[in-house]
Amino acid sequence: MQEPINTQFSIGPRLFTRKDKLQLQELLFHTQLDRGSFTILNNAVAYGLTKTFGLELFIPWFFQNNVDGKKTSGLGDILVEAQWNFYPQLENVGIATLGIRFPTGSTRKEPNLGFGTYGWIFELAGVHSSNNWYASTSFRVRINQRRKTTTPGTRFSYALTGGPKLHLKNGAKIHTICQLDGIYDAKIKKYEKTLFDSGRHVILLGPLISYQKENMIVEGSMQLPIAQKVRGEGAEIRWVSIFTVEVTL
Repeated sequence: MQEPINTQFSIGPRLFTRKDKLQLQELLFHTQLDRGSFTILNNAVAYGLTKTFGLELFIPWFFQNNVDGKKTSGLGDILVEAQWNFYPQLENVGIATLGIRFPTGSTRKEPNLGFGTYGWIFELAGVHSSNNWYASTSFRVRINQRRKTTTPGTRFSYALTGGPKLHLKNGAKIHTICQLDGIYDAKIKKYEKTLFDSGRHVILLGPLISYQKENMIVEGSMQLPIAQKVRGEGAEIRWVSIFTVEVTL
């Protein structure tokens, strides 16, 4: 049993909560595979309860095309996260995240729209944002609950971004960022035995352009795999594209 292909990846811009502010984000995420493709429309809402603590809600909708012509679409697994800014400095921020994934995606469709079990997420991230430069790094772990006789492998994700900021005359800022993302999926266990023909390790690299003005952010990114190892029947990535609009109210 492979993981649902629509939950293989978690790459892209992240919300960071602000006190007494409601943030809305629409993220369109497309992945082209060697066998088919899938697109995610991720609807996100974030609210800062205090200066250092906030909540985030992610509601994904999936559109999938298999190489054999089958198409599926529907609600995926909803994710709720609590975010703590444990190092709130002017130019440097440290963030810890704890989340839970709910099994709202259907497992009756093929390919599946969700895991069919709960999952837990832990993440540490650091962000540097000065007047002329931006950089960030993060490490994320996702642990999956057992589903009947099968336990999906734990996922380890890491990211590194950096680049200059350009200041426009109208007060807007453009970030030109190089973004590297890595995903390692541990092997699946079935009947407490490890399936050695499962798991993957993928590293993606590409540019990200971010336009920011007042309370709005528009971002676009495209990444290509620079290294990947896929075991068993898992599909390989050809390219990934992301488009995001975020508004703070």
